[in-house]
Formats: sequence, structure tokens, C-alpha cells
Amino acid sequence: MAKQKRRGSGPCTRASLAVGWMIFATVQAIADEPDTSLWVCELCAPSNGWEIDVEAGPGYVSSDGFRFGDYTGLEDGFHVFGNVFARYWSKDAHYMRLDGYRLGLDSRALFLEGGKLSRYQVRASYQGIPRNIFDTTSTPYGGNGSDRLTLPAGWVRAPSTQGMTELDRSLQEVDIERKWDIYSAGLSFTPVTHWAFDVNYRRQDREGKDVYAGSFFFNAAEFTEPVDYNTDELEASAAYNADRWQLRLSYFGSFFDNNNSSLTWDNAYSSQSPGADSGQMALPPDNRANQLNLAGSLLLPANTMLSGQLSLGRMKQDEKLLPYTTNSLLATSPLPRNQVDGEVDTTNVNLRVTSSPVNAFTVEGEFRYNERDNKTDENVYDYVVTDLFVSPNPAENVAYDFQRYDYKLRGEYRLMRQARLHAGYDYQRIERTRQERNNTNTGRLWTRLKAHPIELVDVDVELYTEDRDGSKYDPITGVTNPQNPLMRKYNMADRKRKGIRAYVSFYSSDRVNIGLDAEYTKDDYDESEIGLDHSKYRHFGVDASYLVTRDVTAYASFNREKIKSKQSNSQTFSEPDWFARSDDKFSTSTVGLRYPKIIGKLSADIEYTYASSTGEIENNTSGLESNFPTLSNKLHQLRLGLDYPYNDALSLKFGYMYEKFNADDWALQDQEPATVPNLLSLGADPYKYSAHVFFVGIRYVFGSRDKMAPNVRP
Repeated sequence: MAKQKRRGSGPCTRASLAVGWMIFATVQAIADEPDTSLWVCELCAPSNGWEIDVEAGPGYVSSDGFRFGDYTGLEDGFHVFGNVFARYWSKDAHYMRLDGYRLGLDSRALFLEGGKLSRYQVRASYQGIPRNIFDTTSTPYGGNGSDRLTLPAGWVRAPSTQGMTELDRSLQEVDIERKWDIYSAGLSFTPVTHWAFDVNYRRQDREGKDVYAGSFFFNAAEFTEPVDYNTDELEASAAYNADRWQLRLSYFGSFFDNNNSSLTWDNAYSSQSPGADSGQMALPPDNRANQLNLAGSLLLPANTMLSGQLSLGRMKQDEKLLPYTTNSLLATSPLPRNQVDGEVDTTNVNLRVTSSPVNAFTVEGEFRYNERDNKTDENVYDYVVTDLFVSPNPAENVAYDFQRYDYKLRGEYRLMRQARLHAGYDYQRIERTRQERNNTNTGRLWTRLKAHPIELVDVDVELYTEDRDGSKYDPITGVTNPQNPLMRKYNMADRKRKGIRAYVSFYSSDRVNIGLDAEYTKDDYDESEIGLDHSKYRHFGVDASYLVTRDVTAYASFNREKIKSKQSNSQTFSEPDWFARSDDKFSTSTVGLRYPKIIGKLSADIEYTYASSTGEIENNTSGLESNFPTLSNKLHQLRLGLDYPYNDALSLKFGYMYEKFNADDWALQDQEPATVPNLLSLGADPYKYSAHVFFVGIRYVFGSRDKMAPNVRP
């Protein structure tokens, strides 16, 4: 209920008076009834006019790590931070709303919408997403960011990186970073009753560099991949809404354009074969996808709802094929075709019925069908091994298809006022072509109890068991590099899964709230001689809050996850002779305090977060045990916010954040470009940084009757 007090008049006052006069016409007024003519609704938006909330000020970032700016745009130096919220209402139901966040940073976002209620809406937005990957990388290659990477004049090739005498003098720093800009615009309108139309357009531009690698047999090199992508997406729909049924027809199109079709790089090693002086590989090809979608729902008797959806799509790619090799001395047959002419049709069907024939019982049934029909022509191609020689075994592009059927039956029974019992059975069948298994069948049986056994206690527990089997497993042997016939791919292998999830929350008093959640899952692959043997997942979490006083709140949370797995394989392409175990652990802890009016009108928020993870891998090869070095990450983060309301419109703000991150990654630690003899690397270092962020600013609110925008701090 909206809180009211004597202040003035407004729309809520008139609504209250109207109701009051209706009551007065029915019963006699009491002589001492309070006068409500001056009462207003404090939580209602004003009938018309502007509401503006602006927060801005300078900030300073002291950071010794490039990675700290990933997604945030917070790089070392001074910045201007800004957030804005504005809303306008007119008397004839026209409105406009503007939301802006982090406006002084590369991660800025701006959202604008306006229109007339129940008639039309126009909207537009922009989002910037900075990606900072590595700034500790260096390479002898020139042309970074383009599709042609060249070695400097005077480069001395050698069989290994230790013999590359010009390497140190040729190294140049190169940052691995990308910029992602997303633009969108849309229009919704309802010209007449029951009809609604919607059009949306989105443009994504991605530009920068990524890490790529190529090889010449056993010698490999890391280098930069150019990222210059554009994606255009268009969605349009028309919907009709009747009293008991709805229907919606829509179109979705996606058009991807890569301004670089391939990447060519010089061979930094001594040629192992005449003519193998450069390599070339294809980059993500231009492609397009179109989809038509029809969705609807129907309300039937006996509290029954029927809904469905049908989608038909087509994906196409007609990029020109690259030549087999850049080595002009290798004799190859002509390409069987000049371009891929790839075409894949998709079909998706979803039907659902939900019914509550009696008050205590609800049943739901669902059917899903997904089909991928790859119509790309299959051809036989020469198989060139890293520009060195032509393999006697040709290769064929295989057009994989699949059909997936999902059936779900669920029921809910209200045992009593305080408890509800849920149960269901899910069945999935996948039919594949040209793969190791023609079909797999997965059945999942589950039950869930949600109860409120006693006052101030809520319980939610789910148990489930799942079994997957299928047709005979026939490893594919007619390929260039056949599999071990004993190997089983984990996504197709027989699997037994069991698990439990539980959540309990209780209020020990009016001031204390505690929640506990846990989950355990075990997967067994008993029929797999080579591959994944088993895995376990455990999770435990606790969160608590304590209302110290009426306004002061303390809170804390802790979460712990463990993932264990075991796999086996063979060095001799026969029986398993080596085994590996992995053990990953993740922990996150948070404590915080919200203290309004800690000193006079000054309010304070403080929060500390600690997160860590470890990864351990144990090997047993032919009875010889060995371990990889432990992988670990640690994060410390402290946030402090102070807010001093100078008056009803003006607030003074201060924000501070400290973050420290340290990663121990043996794959990157002390790995310079020439550390590994047959790998010319970029020399990236593990992530390690500490950063301080300071913000001082003002927040000004005017024309507003309620709190319009969140108090966003860097």
C-alpha cells in the first residue's frame, strides 16, 4: 500500500476522492472522519513533467594491470564518471526515458525510449564493451591487425627458436585487445485494438586483435589474428491478441561480414620441405541466417492452456575456398569446387499444454523437435599436411545432420497449504548421421518438494536420476586420423547420473535471515574403456543478513564448488595405459555493511569479496605417477561508498574500490617467445595486477518525487 501524507493535490488525490464519494453515497459519513483532500501518493510517478537524476564527477584509476580494464574500461589515469536518468510524462500519455551509465568510460551504455502508452514506442541504444586480453605479448611479425604477417628483413630461420638469432632484436610489443560496439533501434506500435507490431535492428562491430596459431608439422608459432567483424540483425513481428487466444508471426535475420577472409604468415623456421615458406588459413567466413517463426497460445476449458511455436530457418555461406597450399612446389589436384555453397536448414517445433483441472493439481506436458538438415554438397579434397606434403589419404567434408526429440511430463500436487510436491519424467532422443552413434536415448526422472513446514522456514529439495544409452557405438575409421576403437566421446557415451539439490531458508528472528543451498551430482561412464570414466560435482553455499538496527544491515555469503573427473587413454592405440585425474575448486566469500546516517546525514556502504580457485591434474602413465603444477587464481576486492545528502536535490558522493588479482598459470609463467624450442610464442604473462579507483562527484535530482535511478558507483 502506498504511504500517504498531507502535501498537496495530484492524480492519486483525485482517484482517492472519487472512491471516497462512492463510499459516501453508500453509507453515512462519520462526523469526525479525517480530511483526505490534501493526501497524495508518495510512490506514484507525477502525472506530467520532467524527472532528472544526474551523477557525475572526476575519478582516478591507479592500476598496474592491463587486464583490470577488461569489460570495465578502467585503465590507469584520470576519468570522468557519469550516470544519468531522465523521464518525461505528458498529460496525454506521451513519455520519454533516458538511461546512461559509465558515460565517461569505454564501457558506456545509453538507452533511450519514448512514445505514447498503449499506442507506440520508439527506442534506441548504444553499448560499448572493451576487451583487454594481454599487454605482455610481443612478436617478430609485422602487419599485426592485418591479414598478412611478415618477418623483418634479415630474419634468420632456424630449426628451433634457440637458433633464431634475430628474434630478440625483432620483437615488438603488441596488445591483444578488442573493441565491441553494439547499436540498436526499434519501433513498437499498436494501431488498432488487438494488433501489435514490432521491428528491431541491431548492429555489432568488433575490431581488434586475437591470439591465433599455425604450424609446420611439429613447429608452431603464435601470432595475432585480425578481428574486423560486422553483424547486422533484423527482427520484425506482428501479433494478434484476442480474449482467449494469441498469435504471433515473426522474422529474424542475421548477416555476418568478416573484412578478412584469410590470414597468411611467414614461416619463421627452417623449411622442412622445399617451398614451405608461408602458411595460410581461413578466418570465419561471411554468412547469413534467416528464420520465420509462428507462435500462439489458446485458453481452453478446465483451466487449460495450449501454446506452440514453429520455426523454419536457413543458414548459408558461400565464401570462396582458399587454395590447398601456398607451397607452389606441391602438386595437387584442382579443387572440386570454387566456393563452399554451404546450406543448412533448421526446423524447431515446441508444443506445451498446462492444465489445472482441480485446485490441488497441475499437470504440464511438453514436446520439442529440433532438426538440422545440412544440404551442403560433399566432395573429396586433397589433404595437405601443413604445407609440407600431400597425404596419400584424401579428406572429405562431411555434412552432419541430427534430429532431436524432447518429451517432458510434469505434475504439481499441493499436499497441504504448506507443501507442494513436483514430479516429472524427461525423455530425449537424438538421431545423428555420419557419426559414431546413430542415436542416443536419455531418460530423467525427478521429484521436488517445496514446503513451509513451520513458520519462518522454507525448504526446497529436488532428487533426480538420469540414464543415457543408445545404438551400437561404431568408431569412424575411414578418416585421415582414425580414433582408437575403444574410445567413447563423452557426449555420446552411455552415462548414469544421479543428483540432489536442496535449499533451506529460515528467519531465526525478525532481524536474522539465513539461507543454505547445496548440490551434488555424480556421472558414471561405466561402458567407456577409453575416455571420461566418471565425474563429480559438489556445491555448498550459505548467505545471511542481520538487521542491526532499523536501518543498518550486515550481510555475508560463502560459496564453495568442487569438480572432480577421471579419464583414461592409450599411448599405443590399444588398451588404456595412462590415466588422469583433475580436481578443480572454487570459493567465493563476501561480507558487507549498509549503514545509513553513520555520522549525521552521511551514509556508508562497504563490501569485501574474496574469490579463489585451484586446479590440480594428476597423471599415471604406465605406472609412473606425475603431477602438473597447481593452477590457482586469487581475487581481493574492497568497495566503499559514501553519500552525503546536502539537501533534497543535491548529494555529495565518494567512491573507492581496491582490487587485486593474481594467477599462477604454469602454461604461461616464465614462457618467453623462445622458451619452448618448437613454439614461437607471444610470451604472454599470467594475469597479475592491483588497482585503486577513486571517485568524487555530485548527484543532482530535480523534478522528481521518488528515487529514480540507482546509485551507481565505479
